[in-house]
Amino acid sequence: LIDTAQMYYNEKHIGHTLSKLFAEGTIRREDIFMTTKVAHPNFPGSHDKCPYVDDPSLSAYDGVSRDIDDCLRDLQMDYIDLVLIHWPGQVGNRDAKLGRQKRAEIWEALEDAYKAGKARTIGVSNFESYHMDQLSETWNVRPMVNQIECHPYLPQVELVREMQENGTQVMCYCPMGSGLLGVLEDPVINEMSIKHFVTPAQLVLSWHIQRGCIPVPKSTNKDRIESNLKCVQVKLDNEEISAITALAKNDARVCPNPKDIL
Repeated sequence: LIDTAQMYYNEKHIGHTLSKLFAEGTIRREDIFMTTKVAHPNFPGSHDKCPYVDDPSLSAYDGVSRDIDDCLRDLQMDYIDLVLIHWPGQVGNRDAKLGRQKRAEIWEALEDAYKAGKARTIGVSNFESYHMDQLSETWNVRPMVNQIECHPYLPQVELVREMQENGTQVMCYCPMGSGLLGVLEDPVINEMSIKHFVTPAQLVLSWHIQRGCIPVPKSTNKDRIESNLKCVQVKLDNEEISAITALAKNDARVCPNPKDIL
């Protein structure tokens, strides 16, 4: 799994590296599950490629369609395994009508990319329940994935349950709190990891998996990546899963709160 996004500005580098590895026969295209995200809100000075997200005069459908083609070109691929709407709209947007319209246009573009074979799977990211409810009024294909911020301090119990009950797979970014919230230093997690003879990171990743979620940990350290993969060997009982979930803190977030987007 490679999880990237248009606004990370690394798709050309990824495409160049992978195309070289494919040509050498080191890995095959089918060995890679490529995820990217489009329609990230603009932030002055850091990201300005998606004005269609909140500009009423611009077609979000046309903008996203172009962006998906750009992603394919930059990644040097014929298809992308998973394309997500990065955010449901501009953070702090209070224009509910505009937000609903833009999400519908963007999703229509993803549906067409899916039908054309440009995307094997399509989904959303940072969508709350009401964003999904609004989108359901116009969708022809239900989002297959919802990638959300989720970790022991923000277990997102109700949102995860609703997604799973309706057939949408939950992916979790910042699965360990991104190192900013002290999740891996939590006494409960450390005590439990000692009991299981595993690292706190392995324990937390196992908690995600046993909840039916797909964690997306970020690391550039080869040893840590290999260590993280051993999380599948960790087996927690229901009481332990509940104890980790109970560590929830009031809105302990690394990224903005999607609930602020109408």
